[in-house]
Amino acid sequence: MEQSLDELVSITEKTLLQQCLLQADDYILVGVSGGPDSMALLGVLDILSAKIGFSLAAAHIHHGLREEADQDLELVRSWCHEKGVKLFEKQLDLRAEAASLSMSLEEAGRTVRREFFAKCRASIQQETEGSVYVALAHHRRDQAETLIFNLSRGSGLSGLAGMKNRDGYYIRPFLKIDSTVILKWLDQNNIPWRNDHTNFETIYTRNRIRHILLPSWQETIGYDPVPLIVRASDNLAMDDDCLEKIATSVFAQVYNEEDRSLSCELLTKEHTAIQMRVLKSFFLRISGTVKDLSQIHLALMQEVLQK
Repeated sequence: MEQSLDELVSITEKTLLQQCLLQADDYILVGVSGGPDSMALLGVLDILSAKIGFSLAAAHIHHGLREEADQDLELVRSWCHEKGVKLFEKQLDLRAEAASLSMSLEEAGRTVRREFFAKCRASIQQETEGSVYVALAHHRRDQAETLIFNLSRGSGLSGLAGMKNRDGYYIRPFLKIDSTVILKWLDQNNIPWRNDHTNFETIYTRNRIRHILLPSWQETIGYDPVPLIVRASDNLAMDDDCLEKIATSVFAQVYNEEDRSLSCELLTKEHTAIQMRVLKSFFLRISGTVKDLSQIHLALMQEVLQK
C-alpha cells in the first residue's frame, strides 16, 4: 500500500521513539549532502525537534569531486541559517585523501565521513548531557538494495538483515519510508534540494542495482519487489537478533576472562550457528576488531573447535 505524505512525519516519529529509543534531551546530528533524502530528513527532524524536544545540528562534507559541490554546500548553509540549525562543515580533496590512504574513492569517502561525524559528535557531547546520535537518510529502497548487494556477496544472516534503525550512535529514521514519498513531501513543503549526477552513473554496483536490476525485476514479476524485499529483510533481522542474544548468553558461559580462553567442551554442545557467532565474538574480544575476519576464517576456526 502506498504511503501518504502525512505518514512520512508520523512514521519517522514512531521510528525515533520506538526503534531508535530517542529521549527528549538527546541531540541529533544529521549527515546532509544537499540531496533529496538528506534534505527531507533534516526538514522532518526540524519539525519533530520542536515536538519531541531533542536538539538538532547538521554536518556537510564538500569532497572536492564535483563542480556542483559548491552549490550543494551553499544550499545546505542557506537552509540551516534560515532555520537556525547549527552546521558543521568540512572541505577536502577526496581523490588526494584516497591516494594517501591507498583506498578507493568510495572507501575513503566512508572513512572520511565516519571520522568527521565522530569529531562533530564529540564536540556536541561536550555541551549536552543527553545522547548524541548521527542520523543518516537511508530509506526503504536503500534497504532493499543493501539486501541484494549483500546477497550477491554471499553474506550471512546479519548481512541479509540489512541496515538497522539504530546501530550504535548511528540512526536511520527513514528506513521504512519510500523514496517517492520523500520527493513528494519535499515538493509539498517547498524544501530545496540538489541532484548528484553520479547517483545515475552505472559504473557503481549500487547504481546498477537501482537503475538496472530492480526495474528489470519489477518488469519481470509485474509489481514493485522493494516492499517485499524489505519485509524479508525485517524477518531476517528478527531471526538474527534472536540468534545474537542466544550467542551472547553462550559466550558469557564459555569465555574465561582470566586467561582469555574458550571452553571448547561447552561450545561444541551448541548448534553450529551459535558456535560461529561465539567464535566471532571471541575474535572481537581478543583482537578488538572483526574488520578482516571472513566466513572462511570462521569456518576454519570452527573446524579446529571440533578436533
